[in-house]
Parts: sequence; structure tokens; C-alpha cells
Amino acid sequence: MTIRYVGLFLIGSLAACGSPADKTDNAAPPPIVQADSEAAPSSEPAATPAVDAPTSTEATCDTPDENSVSAAKCIISPSDGSGLVLEVRYGGSDPEIFESPTILSVTTQDGTIVQTISESTETFHFSPTMQDLDLDGRADLLVPLETGNVNTVFALWHGQDADTPFTRLGELSGVGVDIGADGLFSMPARSSVATWDDTYYKIEDNTLVEIAIKSVEYSEDGSIYACAITDAGSLSLIGLTAEDAQTRFCGAE
Repeated sequence: MTIRYVGLFLIGSLAACGSPADKTDNAAPPPIVQADSEAAPSSEPAATPAVDAPTSTEATCDTPDENSVSAAKCIISPSDGSGLVLEVRYGGSDPEIFESPTILSVTTQDGTIVQTISESTETFHFSPTMQDLDLDGRADLLVPLETGNVNTVFALWHGQDADTPFTRLGELSGVGVDIGADGLFSMPARSSVATWDDTYYKIEDNTLVEIAIKSVEYSEDGSIYACAITDAGSLSLIGLTAEDAQTRFCGAE
């Protein structure tokens, strides 16, 4: 059964730093752990054999004050054995500019800063989240950049055992993350009222590789009307032909 982390700001036991309104329709992004009305329908076939979440996170957050956003702070302590702590702060907001920085200071237990991460995010801040996406034993970082009606754009920072703890691999868009048992993970995104595109990824040599896209169209009763796999150019990396991928991700016809 696939682990569905739908939406935005809880992976494992991570709590959100705030609950501001969505900039487009005044609705907060879907929560990551518990599905809501915007989540992909539950009748969607499983992406990959799922596993229990390999790492969890603990966070203590204070509520951002809209009058002093720069003072908002959230502490994220991934339980992956790295001993790192991430301190999250937000830059001041200009009402004329719908962007402001999210700044993460990566520190050791004694407070020594070993890396500083900065992302340009929408004024309404949402909490970064952490989870081991590729099952390598290190928690990875997802920083939400902007949210539309349903989908959220995330910056993905790969956790690694190196002098630089996190490396930015790119951006993902969707409503959450599904983690598979073989190092694959996917992010479903709603492309229309009745269609969801689920993009499958793998991290190879500290590079984000897009494997395939599953497009699922649903009937009015919520059942699957059609399911198709598009090779993103890397199915061979996981040893699948297009026909094998159709059977694995969409099920036998």
C-alpha cells in the first residue's frame, strides 16, 4: 500500500510553522499526511511497493506574526542520525512584493552553522518539511516556494554525508510525495478537474532524474477511466520497458 503524503507541511511528525491563506483561492495547501478534498482520488493504483517512513522529524514552531515575519522561527530536528538542526527564519515582507526569503541555518548540536540555505518564497510562508525520499538513510528537505489552487512548487535539497549537508537538486510541483520501496518516489499533481499526473523520480549520483509520468483520468464516480505511462527518458534506469511500466504503475488491463 502506497504511503500517501498529500499536500504540504507534515511529513512524519513535522508540524507546520504557520497556516497562512493560499494566494490564489484563500485555501491553505493540502496537508501532507492526511488527504483532503483536493487530494488525488484514493482509487488511483499504487505507484510502487510502499514502505514505512524510514525517518521522521520533530519540529517546534512558534506562530509567525504578520507584523514581524522576520522574527518567525521553526526548529527542525531530523532523526536520521546526522545530529543536524535546521533553524527556519523568514525575511521581512513588502506588501508590494509577493516574495520574501525563507532562510534555513543548518547547525550542529552545539549551534555551529555548517550551511545556510535561502529560497525566494511567496509572502505567505509555509513550513519546510523533511523526509528520506530515496531511502539512503538521510532526510531530504522540501522547501515550499509557491502555491496555486491545488499544486505547490517545492525546492528539493538532497541530504548527504558531506561537508555540505544539503545539495539543491531542482524543483517539484504537486500535492505531496509517495515513497516507494526501491528508491523511487513520486509527486502527484492535478492537471485538470478529472486528471492527475503522477511524476516518478529517482536520485542518482546526487542528480534528480525524472523516470516516467503516469496520467490518470477519473470518471464522475471516482473510478479510473484511463491510465497511461509516458517514458520521461529513464525507464531503462530502473530496468523497465514501456509495457512493463504500464503494467506496474497502471495495473493489468
